[in-house]
Amino acid sequence: MEQTITLTVDDQELVFIVRPVDHNTLIDAMTPTNKIAPMHNFVVRTVAPDSESALMDLLGPGVAVQIATALLEEYTPKLEISVKKPKPSSKRSGATS
Repeated sequence: MEQTITLTVDDQELVFIVRPVDHNTLIDAMTPTNKIAPMHNFVVRTVAPDSESALMDLLGPGVAVQIATALLEEYTPKLEISVKKPKPSSKRSGATS
């Protein structure tokens, strides 16, 4: 689902339009040694045309990562997830009477 997200960054209002393909492209591009460029690309790709100039003026070291993180926190649904652990087996392997 497409979602319009408005962030205020240093008193500057920025509008982003995030779609599933944008989110998935970001996740697919990130690797243990490559996070900054995918996050920068995500932010630049999703900024609304009216906010593009303001975003470019703000971009500097670490800015895209902070903005991408805020966008992901807002875009990604919050789920309650737990893992059901298997019960220990009552049978003993290799035991003889």
